[in-house]
Amino acid sequence: MIRKLASGEYRLYSRKVNPKTGRRRNLGTYKTCAAAEKHPNPARPCLPWALDRQLAGLGMRKIESQACNFIFFPLKELHERACDALNRALTPLSRLAIAPLLGAQYVVKAQKTAWRSA
Repeated sequence: MIRKLASGEYRLYSRKVNPKTGRRRNLGTYKTCAAAEKHPNPARPCLPWALDRQLAGLGMRKIESQACNFIFFPLKELHERACDALNRALTPLSRLAIAPLLGAQYVVKAQKTAWRSA
């Protein structure tokens, strides 16, 4: 949620209310509404093609990528052995193109293509 402050800046708040405090968490203050909207949302999964586009926008070229290690939270914290067993069972799926969408970590090797002038 984004609110405009009296100073003309925009403040980004979390969508969910903290049950302990009864308030939304402050995620930062930005000069423009567009800048606040660009803030990464931790609830949104990292999509491989979106990450590849972000790298290209930063002047980087993807050399190779792979999905690995299925880690499910909060299962990892609640029952570590079950999480490890699930990871071992799903590891063969990490070679598939859809693996990052199933919860695998997406690891990318990238190279800077050109230096930007300041």
